[in-house]
Amino acid sequence: MPNEIFSFIRLGENKYIRLSKKVEPSEAGLKEFIDWVKSKEILLRQYFILSLVEKSELKRLVGFPRPPSTTRLVAFLGVA
Repeated sequence: MPNEIFSFIRLGENKYIRLSKKVEPSEAGLKEFIDWVKSKEILLRQYFILSLVEKSELKRLVGFPRPPSTTRLVAFLGVA
C-alpha cells in the first residue's frame, strides 16, 4: 500500500519482519498507526509465531553501537 514498507530480513537462522508506515504527526495519525499495526499483527500471527525484539537484541540486529569503518569515514570525507 502507499506509504507502507514491509520487509523480511534473515540473519543466519533468525528471521525478522519489519513494518513501517508514514502517518501524519497528530493524534489522529497516531490512532491510524496503532490500528494499522494491530491489523498487520493479526494477519501475521496467522502465518508466523511473533515475538517482540527487545532493546539489546535490536541493537545487535542493527549493529549498534559500532565505530564507523575507515571506508565509511573516507567516503564521508569525500562527500563533505
